[in-house]
Amino acid sequence: MEAVTPRRIVASAIWHRGTVLPPAPARVRLDDLLVQAGQERTVRVAGYDVSAEATLHLLWCPPYSEENGWDDQPSEIELSQIVTGRVRRALPRTAGAEVTGRLSDTVDVQCAVTIQERISLLDYAEALSPVIDSAAVWTPTGMKYEHWRQVGWCGAADIGGFTYLSMLAGEANLELILKRYRNVLVVHYEQLWQDGAIGCWELRGAALEIVEQHLSDAVELSDRATPYLE
Repeated sequence: MEAVTPRRIVASAIWHRGTVLPPAPARVRLDDLLVQAGQERTVRVAGYDVSAEATLHLLWCPPYSEENGWDDQPSEIELSQIVTGRVRRALPRTAGAEVTGRLSDTVDVQCAVTIQERISLLDYAEALSPVIDSAAVWTPTGMKYEHWRQVGWCGAADIGGFTYLSMLAGEANLELILKRYRNVLVVHYEQLWQDGAIGCWELRGAALEIVEQHLSDAVELSDRATPYLE
């Protein structure tokens, strides 16, 4: 695998607007849904001012988890991708547009994006695994996890050697993808609202205490949807 770098991720990308999944037991091929390098694809993005010729790093999820969230279908984290694309056209931002799903109360912009590359989200995270004996740990956001001491609900799942943790406080949902290296707990991905970040940062002090407590209290998550991908 080529070297990868920590990045901020546009987590609000909607790729499957209008996709109709077949009724069970029929299935769709994952390869037919995945974006490919060189393609031009239309994607909706919320919460960002997007300009032509901008390069974006976008989260791609399968249709069910894109619509309902990873907490409803945690196995689809393993299928999710980080997609790099160059914006060719961006329609003006619209306010109050009547759309469905998780963008219903936000503004969004529709972009034509030329796909440059994609990589599995977890492969990307694995490539950023730390050298624990090194003091160099990259922190992309400075997220204050102390603000998440009190949550109303949390769920967790073990996925592909990582731990997924979803925390809900009011209408705010913080999602983390974590991995334990010996006695060190590292965050590889975080997502809050439209913003995501993939990197490698060690939890320490109060932040470690809070996340460990929520991991201890979390309900075990499992897929809710009937399998539809092959």
